[in-house]
Amino acid sequence: MALRVIYEPRGRAREYADLALTVWIGCPHGCIYCFNHSRPRSRYSSAEEMAAAVKPRANLFDKLRRDCNDLKGDGRPVLLQFMGDPYPPQERDEEHTAKALELMAATGVPFRILTKGGMRAARDFDLYGEGCSFGQTMVFWDEARRVEYEPHASPLEERIAAFQIAKDHGIRTWCSVEPGWEIGEVLLVIHHLRSVVDEFFIGRLNEHPLADTVDWHKFGGLLGGYLKNRGGLRYYIKRSLRPYIPKGVDYDTREQPTCPHAKGA
Repeated sequence: MALRVIYEPRGRAREYADLALTVWIGCPHGCIYCFNHSRPRSRYSSAEEMAAAVKPRANLFDKLRRDCNDLKGDGRPVLLQFMGDPYPPQERDEEHTAKALELMAATGVPFRILTKGGMRAARDFDLYGEGCSFGQTMVFWDEARRVEYEPHASPLEERIAAFQIAKDHGIRTWCSVEPGWEIGEVLLVIHHLRSVVDEFFIGRLNEHPLADTVDWHKFGGLLGGYLKNRGGLRYYIKRSLRPYIPKGVDYDTREQPTCPHAKGA
């Protein structure tokens, strides 16, 4: 099937979803660990300049409507989004993501949100239907560490509140604990969010100098020991982290795989 704006992700991204959509170009968060952070097009003289460079994708909705019609009955959720964030500050006024979700909801195409936008995403919770889920990235439980490495993303308190509201709305929730490299922070995130998060996706830091400073076998051993002793916890360990996980620890304990290509891979 030849789609127009919805696409099939490749590589490690395919572990998260079979289909994806980008609605906003650019990202305002300035995360130090981002694999895209060191690229020339991501270098700005100020946070204001970086945020101002975020733009809605042009000529999106006619193509998206046609894609949604083609995907009716397919059942695979579409992830928003891998590059950038579906809930930058501009979304408050321009409602670009909201319009995309409204179109998808009207045509019965399920979606999965992945954001660091916190409470900005809560406005659209009434659009979630069968097969939809709300996800946020959290790799720190310490707000000071968040400020250091994710200076312009939403505060952790906001993200926790958004998870709670989604849970109260009966929306399936998931947390991307990636890229993880401080095992203490990773374990705190999982431990404290268990009551409001249905599934955790856990992955290691890649493509950054910090990754070379981590004892990944120790990281994997501590993570595996924690997960093995938490019966009922739903999680998925990404492939790049699996070589460091002790034998006897399941890689995937979800009731049903969110992404068919991820189960048993």
